[in-house]
Amino acid sequence: RADFKTLQADFNALDASLNGRMDALESRLDGRIDTLESKVDGRIDALESKVDGRIDALESKVDGRIDALESKIDGSIDALESKVDGRIDALEADLGGQIETLSAKIDSQRIAFNLVLAALGVLIALVGVLVAIGLVEPVSNLVGA
Repeated sequence: RADFKTLQADFNALDASLNGRMDALESRLDGRIDTLESKVDGRIDALESKVDGRIDALESKVDGRIDALESKIDGSIDALESKVDGRIDALEADLGGQIETLSAKIDSQRIAFNLVLAALGVLIALVGVLVAIGLVEPVSNLVGA
């Protein structure tokens, strides 16, 4: 039972560690997304200022350029979202696989532990039978000898 409790405590500690690592990764991803959004916003602001200065003379050309930039920004955002989603999915899959592996190891160790306990019970019973039929002396007789 002590070994099972140790295994369970180890599993809980590992689970907490994995959750902490996942939270840290999510925090890093959120930070990166915020940085990228700030860069996009900064570029948009800079382009708007530039366009405002030339709008009277170049209205149709500026409109075309704005449309192209919006498409490029949208494409970049879509690509970044896809990349972030892919990394999150991969991390979740890896984490799930690690948890499944640990769970399987704990289950196999629990089974082995139970088999050892059962074998020990059989051995104790066998010694009792051997003592009862007189083939082996009781432990109390050996200690006092």
